[in-house]
Amino acid sequence: MKFLRLCLLAFVLIILFVSCATGPKRTEVDELFRDKAPPHEFAELAAGGTAYFSVDVSEMRPVLDNISFGDMNGSDAEDVLNMTETGVIGIYPEESGRKFMIAANGNYPVFWSSIAMTFSSAWKKIKSDTGVKYWRSERQNLSLALSPQKAFVSDGEPYVEMSVLRTAVVEVPENYFEIRRSSVIGDLIFEVPQTAVMAGWIDKAGTKINPFLANIGIPIQIPADRLLFAFYKVTESPPENPLYDGIIYLEVPTVSQARAVVTILGFARNFAAAIDDSQPIGKILTLLLSNQPRFEGTIIKLHAGTMSSEEMILLLSLFLKER
Repeated sequence: MKFLRLCLLAFVLIILFVSCATGPKRTEVDELFRDKAPPHEFAELAAGGTAYFSVDVSEMRPVLDNISFGDMNGSDAEDVLNMTETGVIGIYPEESGRKFMIAANGNYPVFWSSIAMTFSSAWKKIKSDTGVKYWRSERQNLSLALSPQKAFVSDGEPYVEMSVLRTAVVEVPENYFEIRRSSVIGDLIFEVPQTAVMAGWIDKAGTKINPFLANIGIPIQIPADRLLFAFYKVTESPPENPLYDGIIYLEVPTVSQARAVVTILGFARNFAAAIDDSQPIGKILTLLLSNQPRFEGTIIKLHAGTMSSEEMILLLSLFLKER
């Protein structure tokens, strides 16, 4: 899982090296977006990304704890996760000057990290042309900035100067707010709205979906402009082995295309039933298409089957292993 390894590596380096260079003050961002409802959780990320998602680290620990991060020290990864509560991540095209950007909330050791960074030959203090101050390691291709409650990480500039944020804001899809916190999850209705533990969207989603379908023997092209997703922790599941419910929206250009895609997904659903569940691809496809897809206007709605932590890892590997 290339992308998640990269993100966790960045967080580990915060623990080992980060300085007291800070990003924009939280109060400034709150003031900038105070008229938005619900709150704009992606406010501190740069615009122009191809995908954005948010993660409730504490609620996703059973999933994150079971991800292999290659040569990364397991205790370091655990320390980082213990210090981090939530985070938002942006993925960017190569021409943007960065591949990813993270803004995380938690409790971070600014003082000791500042000492470590100051005496490290691998890191240099940078002030960009836009006035952003941060620490940079060319060896690791990482840029870092930290405050006691906020960590910024990127392979480019780690945060966005406030004057830029005011003119180039991440455009959050309207449907994102609908699935981020909802009383209706597929066929399930709750008295109290449920908040997703992981949610986000991918633009130009067909570039992800169509190669996957081709790889499993379904050579079709789905004209997906955007994919939105949200996963909710099943409240009655045991803490040590939680279960997750998922909602996926596919946005296509026209109603006729939405109708056609539902038909195609019905075919894929029958195909998935014939795949051996012991095969990862078959298991993922079966879970995603557990319930009959439906459409409303130009939006196809999928209610995925209830997933274990292990199955969530399989799903994440499908969408996040490549940028």
